[in-house]
Amino acid sequence: TQTRRVNPAGGADFTTLTAAFSWLNANPTIPVKITIAPGIYREGGLTLNNRDTLTILEGDSPGDVIISGSDIWTGWTSDGSGNWHRAWTNN
Repeated sequence: TQTRRVNPAGGADFTTLTAAFSWLNANPTIPVKITIAPGIYREGGLTLNNRDTLTILEGDSPGDVIISGSDIWTGWTSDGSGNWHRAWTNN
């Protein structure tokens, strides 16, 4: 079993989960353990395709790795009556 690492700060095999999943999908027969550095990973669309062997995703410690498909939205504007709004952009 190979061990690969995700760390956004660098010094690892991958800096994003997206890159790790791309590697996993390109190497479907290699048994692998992916260790993940602490942090909030705001990445959506993570999909494993045709993996037919052992695949382990493991955070460094419980509760220190959060995988969220959402983005942080900034730029909210108040209308003065307690309502807030932000323009919606479709990426």
